[in-house]
Amino acid sequence: PLINRATQGQYPPGTIMQPFLQALTGSQLANDAVMNNAYKTFGFTQPPQIQLPVAPASSVKDPTGIMRVSPLQMALACAALSNHGIVPAPRIAMAVNTPSEGWVTLPALGTPFEALQASAADEAASSYLVENQTYWQHIGQAQENESSFTWFIGGTAPNWQATPLVIVVVLEEYNPRLAQRIGRELLVDAMNP
Repeated sequence: PLINRATQGQYPPGTIMQPFLQALTGSQLANDAVMNNAYKTFGFTQPPQIQLPVAPASSVKDPTGIMRVSPLQMALACAALSNHGIVPAPRIAMAVNTPSEGWVTLPALGTPFEALQASAADEAASSYLVENQTYWQHIGQAQENESSFTWFIGGTAPNWQATPLVIVVVLEEYNPRLAQRIGRELLVDAMNP
């Protein structure tokens, strides 16, 4: 209960990788080489550089053959779909108000990088748009031994006029309806403060 699951949890991605495969190859189907390329392209093989403890990144050469990712890694990858192909540098806060110096800007530890071309990211996000809404979403499942996991990912549409937003929900059970309800409510609330 004391583990920060957002940064230190590691979960098998399963079918939640479909939007990333769509962005890279134009298809949701993949062999091992395509999956490994997707993991590397979207930064899943590197631990996020942030001022919090993070889980070590899984390797595509892991002897178990199972890739695991943290919700933070997934959120950064999703950001590429809502941010025209750019994965941002993660931050907890942009600045802090100190008693002695006033507002002090906090630098990011990492750097943003271009995961894929803007047109590919925009096209992939657009293919997952929710009808009559300004956001995209995808629900995926994963199974590992006796455990089931449900993922919800979503983000603002490529034509969103404000700061791009993404949401990641992972449930340690098979429950797509609950994951979708939580994810949609959080995303809609964030888009309409």
